[in-house]
Amino acid sequence: MKIILITSVFPYSIGEVFLENELNFFSRLKNLKIKILPSKKEGSIRKYNNKFKIDNFLLTKSNKSKISKLYNFIRGLKYSVSAKEFFRFIISNPMALSHYAFSISNFSFYVDIFDKYFKKSDNISDYIIYTYWNTEITHALQFLKPKYKYKLISRVHGFDLYKEIRPYNYMPLKVYFTRNIDKIYSVSKKSMNYMILNYGIKKEKIECSYLGVKDPEIITNNNELGIFHVVSCSKLRNIKRVDKIIDSLNRVSKNQKNIKFMWTHIGDGPLRKKLETKSLNELDSVFYKFLGNIKNKEVYDFYKKNKIDLFLNTSKSEGIPVSIMEAMSYGIPIIAPDVGGISEAVYNQRNGILLNKDFSIDELLGAIKQIIYHKDIEKMKLESKSIFRKKFKLEENYSEFIKSLSSIN
Repeated sequence: MKIILITSVFPYSIGEVFLENELNFFSRLKNLKIKILPSKKEGSIRKYNNKFKIDNFLLTKSNKSKISKLYNFIRGLKYSVSAKEFFRFIISNPMALSHYAFSISNFSFYVDIFDKYFKKSDNISDYIIYTYWNTEITHALQFLKPKYKYKLISRVHGFDLYKEIRPYNYMPLKVYFTRNIDKIYSVSKKSMNYMILNYGIKKEKIECSYLGVKDPEIITNNNELGIFHVVSCSKLRNIKRVDKIIDSLNRVSKNQKNIKFMWTHIGDGPLRKKLETKSLNELDSVFYKFLGNIKNKEVYDFYKKNKIDLFLNTSKSEGIPVSIMEAMSYGIPIIAPDVGGISEAVYNQRNGILLNKDFSIDELLGAIKQIIYHKDIEKMKLESKSIFRKKFKLEENYSEFIKSLSSIN
């Protein structure tokens, strides 16, 4: 089987760490050739399995300058989807015009460069092209598919699916690209249903394919009486609502003075300095640490070496976070909002507590107290591990994914 995998930045920087799990599994398979095309370059290249070939073709092209974006937008107006999209949404929502122009420009750009790339490629029809994100890159490949006869699959996560988290509730172009694709793999059942209802994608074109992480074969130990360690893991952006973690820890630490609270956040982002300042001003009774971006192996080492009482997610939108799967693999109870497919991982009052989508600080505070004083926390930890093993083990999920790919080929 031959696969061209189009990523966002992998293997550059440390982004898309969850893709490492998938590729590490693929590396065990015989007669599987994977060529990786990153679409962006951020930072230095990380270590990767030398069985995979990295093709930097997309990195040699650019649609970043204003002139380039304008040129590709003008070129993109020749495609019928440009007019359809304008009359479908933009004419009644003119404030979204810049987002429309950006999407048309990207679509036009990728149609052009992939057309040139495929003309120089031998036997492109023998390949499965796999886009890890369902963006304008996927739409461009759908547009070119009848010409080059390759197989095309795509994963769908969260930001590339839910229009509610986009400016003006606007997800460009997707309603016009429901065909010319062999399979769309959704990371949750909720996202699968969302695609059907909101974009009219046929059910037979979609398959729920959970991501997976390795089983460490251990369960985290309890902290000593009077110590409570909370961990969170996400990018530090507005959509992740990490400020709510700080607010809740500020209040609970002042209300529960008999407990020493610890908080560790894994992940970085544009709000780091602001959130560190907020923590400094408000968390005088909490020992906290921002670890920043760390390698996936270091995340596992952290869980092995530390006793964790609670994993906390406060995001406004998600697919099913791999960070939650990793915490569950260590038997850690979870508190998270009922957004995206999180309810497929967090079973309320079984392996954690499921918050309302737009939860209040009082609701979050109450949930934290429930975990602190839970009568049978050991049972909740075992449930977290058990649900993980039933749904999110790397070997099982990616074995099924490979079987599905083989049926396409």
